[in-house]
Parts: sequence; structure tokens; C-alpha cells
Amino acid sequence: NPDRMVIRRNRMSYNEDFAAVRAFRPCPADADVYYFEMKIARLGASNEFCTCSIGVTSGPIFSLHNPVGWDEGTFGYHGDDGCAYEQIGRKGRGVQFGPITKEGDVVGCGLNFIEKTIFFTHNGRMLGHAFHMIPEAPIFPTFSVKNEGETIAVNLGCFPFRFDI
Repeated sequence: NPDRMVIRRNRMSYNEDFAAVRAFRPCPADADVYYFEMKIARLGASNEFCTCSIGVTSGPIFSLHNPVGWDEGTFGYHGDDGCAYEQIGRKGRGVQFGPITKEGDVVGCGLNFIEKTIFFTHNGRMLGHAFHMIPEAPIFPTFSVKNEGETIAVNLGCFPFRFDI
């Protein structure tokens, strides 16, 4: 379906890095609020916990081998520990922010351009504003997975959101 994006980790790389995907088009800079979601469709081969991440990247450079929030100009929510991450110095810094995610959960990320904040949601419930700044445009929706077989379905606005935006 051209209106739906599914991301699945097919196999592990030699060093077992994350696999990150960034949207081709940036978030519209003239929006008051921009929001998107991911549904954890399937846990990976370990079937124990979800390593999926959702967030945003800015600028031309970020690693496709790190979860969103570990590199400069990236901000993300990680399903394996429920932490919100932003790049500070040479390593991402995480702060406990919400629940650990599991198969079937829907996690959302929003940018409030009026208040200059980034917020996250879980299963239709607002978790709060994790970051009180928005990186310089362009800003791209970004997702990452690690476990082999882990699958997420991304909704960039083509379908109704779980969260009542």
C-alpha cells in the first residue's frame, strides 16, 4: 500500500547495530503542530523486548546505525527502556519518560512549533513534553529498530491517529 510504510529488520549486521530510517520529506515548517506514530507490529527474534525508537533528526548527518536520540541533532523515545534521548556531547543522554513498549503498542511523536517542544504519546495517551526546544529545520520523522524480525508500521498522517491530536 503506497500510503503505509512498514519497517522490518530482516537480518542482523556483523556488529549488531541499529537500523535507522528517516522520512524522505521533512516536517512542514509552517505547521503549528506536526505529529506521527509507529505501531509495534511484531517483536524481533528475541521476542523479549522492543528495541524500536521514534523521534526526529535535523541536519544532513546522522548515523543509520544508531537509534534516534544518540547522534547530534536527534531526539527520540526508546521502547526498550522508556527513556527520552537527546544527543549531548559524544553520547546520547536518556531520561526516564514513559513505559517500556510491547507488541501492539502505538507510540507517537509530536512537534509543537508554537511552544517549541517535542512530545511523545503512548497508546493514545500524552506522555508529556520531553524536550523544550526544537532543532533547526529541516526536521525529519525518524525511526530505528535493532532486533532481527522487529517490525513497525509507520503512520505519517495517511490514517487516523491513535492519539487525538
